[in-house]
Amino acid sequence: MFKDKATKILSQNSFWKKTMGTPLENIKTILGTDLRSIALFRIFLAAVVIMDLINRSSDIGAHYTDLGVMPRSLVLSHFNNDLWFSFHLMSGLPLFQGILFIIHGVFALGMLVGYYTKFCTFMTWIMMISLHNRNILVLHGGDLLGRMLLFFAMFLPLEKCYSIDNAYFGKNSRNATKKAKLISPSHYTVISVATFAICIQFSLMYVTSFMHKTGQEWTTLRTATWLALQLDYFRTPFGDFFLQFPETLKYLTASVLWWEGYGPLFWYIPIFSGPSKTFATLGFAGMHFGFALCLRLGQFGVCGLFGVMVLFPTWFWEEIVMRKLRTKERLGFKLFYDPTNSFCTNFVIFCENFLLIPETQVLRRTSGDEESQQQQDTKKSDDYYDHRDDSVVDIKPARSYPAWSGGWLMVQDFRGVYHTDYDALVAICRVSPLLWPWVYLLRLKAVTKYLRPLATKWVPVYKVTSSPAVSKMQSPSAVVFMKQFWKILKGLLLNIVCFFFLVYILSWNAGNVGYHSVGTPGSMRWIAWFFHIDQSWAMFSPRPPNIQWYYIIEGELDNGKPVELFRNEGMFNFEGSPMSWEKPDPFHKSFKNHRWFKFYENGINTHPNNDQLRLNWGRYICREFNSRHSGQDRLYKFSIHWMNERAEPDRPRVLQPKQTLWNHVCYDK
Repeated sequence: MFKDKATKILSQNSFWKKTMGTPLENIKTILGTDLRSIALFRIFLAAVVIMDLINRSSDIGAHYTDLGVMPRSLVLSHFNNDLWFSFHLMSGLPLFQGILFIIHGVFALGMLVGYYTKFCTFMTWIMMISLHNRNILVLHGGDLLGRMLLFFAMFLPLEKCYSIDNAYFGKNSRNATKKAKLISPSHYTVISVATFAICIQFSLMYVTSFMHKTGQEWTTLRTATWLALQLDYFRTPFGDFFLQFPETLKYLTASVLWWEGYGPLFWYIPIFSGPSKTFATLGFAGMHFGFALCLRLGQFGVCGLFGVMVLFPTWFWEEIVMRKLRTKERLGFKLFYDPTNSFCTNFVIFCENFLLIPETQVLRRTSGDEESQQQQDTKKSDDYYDHRDDSVVDIKPARSYPAWSGGWLMVQDFRGVYHTDYDALVAICRVSPLLWPWVYLLRLKAVTKYLRPLATKWVPVYKVTSSPAVSKMQSPSAVVFMKQFWKILKGLLLNIVCFFFLVYILSWNAGNVGYHSVGTPGSMRWIAWFFHIDQSWAMFSPRPPNIQWYYIIEGELDNGKPVELFRNEGMFNFEGSPMSWEKPDPFHKSFKNHRWFKFYENGINTHPNNDQLRLNWGRYICREFNSRHSGQDRLYKFSIHWMNERAEPDRPRVLQPKQTLWNHVCYDK
């Protein structure tokens, strides 16, 4: 009896029915993702690539030309692999590198807006591999994560939602009147090997990171977070704040450790899969947000934060996002376009694909003879599916469609009131989930006085001789069959290739954590080097370093005056500071950015070929300093001293004896 009563209650509550899901829906949720999540992932990933290029461009001469710290001769002799390729090694001129950066940015921009999406994504990945191979010493975990996400992105349907390809060239491009329709949540669910593989990739990153964290600072003492925040370069002002609460940091240490190890399981729970996958995705996004808030980790924080959003399931969009967005005002909104005005048609396509909810009615204005039939068709479709409670919202139909009054745009709000031109633009902004804050600005008298004439008089009107609604001649059945066959074959091949790489990275990561019996055989490791899918997720493992290091570069000018070259961004403005053995303050600015920090850490400090690196770095310092100074103010010689402090809980920092890494003479006197 109790069971029957519980079943009855659940059956009456649509929210709980959707939350629990059927076994088939749960399997789809585990294996797949949502087209809107993929679109969000595409936009943010491309934006991260563009921002990374902008950040790298400030050091384009130092890191990627023959006049920098890594000339091509050094790269090819000591830091290259026969399986690697790099367009950036074709020339050592700054102009050539700048052109490649611009080309890379153009492809990333095409990926962002979804224009020739597949091609632009592939070329963005190619250019990224080329850039990484040019100077591997400035790479960090964010580059590795971004590279892997971009690799699997090539197998995802990035162009299917919120893209120019889908809006203007896809099946949903404007070719007929779009009446109100029921949009099933399953319309957005996509399942492929790639959707599952990218979830596995995130799981491998977190789980193997958990397995590498074997130090007692993680497992028993719980001081790992405190040690990470002791690193002066990495710590942000928010990190300074949290450093005041050492006991709280112990709980954060345990939370990060166990969430990395067991949090991914929530992505694979076969019941309540929608909420559990949403919970896991939000949890990892929050963890990356915390990393970015407290530590300077380059692009690793934003890559993780935005990259993991690809795993938001359809349940998240339907029950959390769209439940709030599907209001009566938006569901009752109608957008009209003139099929003989190409500008109007293209603008409407843009609005319906990028600015308005998918259920928005888009209607083609017709002549007076067709108007009566259009009203009847529209009246039939004035019932809208409400996803919030599975009911139907009754929206009163418009009394009539007024004749096209010469304006280029017309809309009808949910009350049945028509708006044209500038007022139509304001109405669109009012119901847009993205643009609604701009309504307050557009309604100001000063703004209205200026923009209303522009929206009415200066909008280009391009007339076309035939309506876009005219259907094209049907292709022969054999052609249609071959197109469908090729589409199926291409999809099958992509899934097979993606499945191979999924198994490959599983094997690779298994070998990284000690399971060598199932690890990648030596004869197949070349695949990882060639496609740059080699990976290791040992961040702050087995424990965070307890040594904070920095340089004191003791220089001497031509006139014998001593200077210190590292502090106060001396390696980038080449001004020189009064000689001092004190630690630089502010500390992180002396390193400029994370790429310089990794160059020092990966190359100057520890690399087996660091003598060659130090020699070229020394030549770079002499060349840059002396190009800005002349006469007796030139730099004659300098010594690079490696300073380090050891940090232990409940103990003051201890400055260790200095180590002289390099002595360099710029010229003979």
